[in-house]
Amino acid sequence: MLFSQEKVVLDQDPAFFGDDGAALVMLLRSPEKVRVLGVTVVSGNVWSAQGVEYAFYTLQLTGHSEVPVYLGANLPLKHRVATLKQEGPLAFAGAFGDPPDKLNPPFGGRFTGRKVESEDAVDFIIRTVEHDPGEVTILAVGPMTNVALALRKRPSIAGQIKRLVFMGGN
Repeated sequence: MLFSQEKVVLDQDPAFFGDDGAALVMLLRSPEKVRVLGVTVVSGNVWSAQGVEYAFYTLQLTGHSEVPVYLGANLPLKHRVATLKQEGPLAFAGAFGDPPDKLNPPFGGRFTGRKVESEDAVDFIIRTVEHDPGEVTILAVGPMTNVALALRKRPSIAGQIKRLVFMGGN
């Protein structure tokens, strides 16, 4: 039985090589099974701009700098810093633990020098699903803000997504 490549958009909130980085590496190591169409980044573990740099770094380390990276939502749709303060101290505050404009180079002390794609993550998700209706899997391993915004902006893509796989916060 022949299997075709699964077309995947990886929507993530990468910090330095945590679960999101591991997911990206596993996908890239299975080119006969998976074709990563792009990586979309959302704030979660870190602010989205910092997450982009970590995604670039992981792609560089794996020799896949050709994979495009798209900057997504910087803020969640509902919970904000004020909500976090109401809930009291948390062991992990994610992006809210650092100022949003703080950007650190990945380990090794240097930025990759790559630039994020000019199209934003939400529009990339919409365009990609509409281009290949019924063929694109969205693998969401971070907050689902980018996916929610894409569905809000273009509700018709809901029936065109082949499969939505999400981690759900664990």
